[in-house]
Amino acid sequence: CRCGRRWSLVFDIDASGKVTAVSIVRSSGQADFDRAAQQAATEERFSPALRDGQPVPFTLTYSYRFRIQD
Repeated sequence: CRCGRRWSLVFDIDASGKVTAVSIVRSSGQADFDRAAQQAATEERFSPALRDGQPVPFTLTYSYRFRIQD
């Protein structure tokens, strides 16, 4: 079986690159997958966005695809 789920998340990221909030924009249709995606997303680290050479907070929308293969 090649089963898969896809969802989109919105990350709020502070000026240090740390994720401060995660919202689900497009659900996978499975609450367990959605919770796992949110948890994984909170552990991500990003390079900070820069404005005039200074780090600033930013928002990022990202789509994930997860596949299970037998």
